[in-house]
Amino acid sequence: MLVHEALARGLAALGVTHVFGVMGDANLFIIDSFTRTVGGTYVPAASEGSAVLAAMGYAQASGGLGVATVTHGPGLTNTITALVEGSRSRTPMLLLAGDTPADSVNHIQNIGQLELAGAAEVGFQQVRSAQSAAADLIEAARRAWAERLPVVVNIPIDLQWQDAGDDADLRAAADGEPVPATPELIEDGVAVIASANRPLVLAGRGASDARAKAALVELAHRIGAPLATTLRGKDLFAGEPSAIGIFGTLSDERALEVIGRADCVIAFGCGLNMWTSAEGALLKGKRVVHVNTDCGALNRYNAVTVAIPGDAASVAGAFVALLDEGEIEATRFSEGLVRPSEEPAGDLAGDTGTEDGLDLRVALDLVDRGFPSDRTLVIDNGRFIHHAFTRLHVPEPKAYVHAVNFGSLGLAMGTAFGASYANPDRPVLVACGDGGFAMGGLSDLTFMAQQHRNITVVIFNDSAYGAEYVQLANRGMDPSATTFVWRDFGPVAEALGAIGFTVRSAQELRDALERASSADGSKLIDIRIKTKYV
Repeated sequence: MLVHEALARGLAALGVTHVFGVMGDANLFIIDSFTRTVGGTYVPAASEGSAVLAAMGYAQASGGLGVATVTHGPGLTNTITALVEGSRSRTPMLLLAGDTPADSVNHIQNIGQLELAGAAEVGFQQVRSAQSAAADLIEAARRAWAERLPVVVNIPIDLQWQDAGDDADLRAAADGEPVPATPELIEDGVAVIASANRPLVLAGRGASDARAKAALVELAHRIGAPLATTLRGKDLFAGEPSAIGIFGTLSDERALEVIGRADCVIAFGCGLNMWTSAEGALLKGKRVVHVNTDCGALNRYNAVTVAIPGDAASVAGAFVALLDEGEIEATRFSEGLVRPSEEPAGDLAGDTGTEDGLDLRVALDLVDRGFPSDRTLVIDNGRFIHHAFTRLHVPEPKAYVHAVNFGSLGLAMGTAFGASYANPDRPVLVACGDGGFAMGGLSDLTFMAQQHRNITVVIFNDSAYGAEYVQLANRGMDPSATTFVWRDFGPVAEALGAIGFTVRSAQELRDALERASSADGSKLIDIRIKTKYV
């Protein structure tokens, strides 16, 4: 067995069915073996960065291991921003990167790939020899799951055609069973909960499967607690009477009032990061019980009262059992809560738009209502983002794919491309600004259209880098350097093989959404937004 065949078989042993990439000298034979020998699907991406983003989007939407591949030198340097995004999102994925021959120090594409991986805050697994190639790949996958991060698998080009041996170790690296919570920690957690007068249950993406949801709802009912989620757990408790929406900097006034009154937060499957905790302000003066299978997330951003390694469903169930055994009465904190609603957007029917376009909030509400509700949602960074986070909804947290962990513009398109392969029956909605779309959206849209992905890209187009515009304007400075004059993106999308629309009124947007929802392939809606900065 040759090394490129052993690596392909190793991917199959790991359960990998899709690899996203850009082909080059140092990875083309691995790609060929993956498709021809083990029947895998290779998905060509618009750029190396987009390939990594696609693998991360696939991993988030599927819950599995994402895999991308690039060649050496610039193939790897072009992935750096995307790799940092993956590291900050704690997404398990592999990047199979070719490397120049070890004895070719003057190779034009020779660069310190280990140092690049270190700068991107990701793992690095060197393929040490032809005979160790499969084992090195499996070890990289184990690390990706255990450390919750991307791992670069560094493969010197001169190894690909060497003999890997006939007994390559292809045992898969599984996403291991979570460490069970100790009885002592469970008792400590219950002691905090039982002493609370106004407890609140908070769920993140790590507690968003059906079993965990049922257990957390039962716990909240048992102790009389409101239910909240992080952004990445958005809409988990939609429809629950005691749900207050998002906990954190995106909370509305009524949610903040409930959070402010709470004296105890029982958090499951989240990191309690600076946005969820408002840099610690929303947890100040509260006792906190923090449960997470990812031990690295415990006490990472905020010190808590009790930190419990364990899965949400099991720990919540154990809490309820001990509360019942101790005959602890429920609080009345959740009684009479009114579910916070979004800020009214005004009379939708009466907003016909102007020559400048639509109000942003009206546009977002129309998109949310006019696009199929069973969707995958990816939101890019941009000034529109805070309204988009709260006004665009998903059927379950797994359907929300986060693409702004590094605070970069322009990462949503590649991420959405990969997510569309994870759940092909679910249409993908991408929300982005004009600045973010311009950073790479045209090339990504070309590949979406070529591969006939069911993706609708909605551009909230204010013809500016809006956040920077506001900062300059608020100081009485000239903001003109932040503005753009775009041609209509709708006809451009048509030229690239997608279906395109440019809209400036509510009715035009409704018509475009209706047509886009019933059409096959990739679509783009360029929504011209009123240049009003509030």
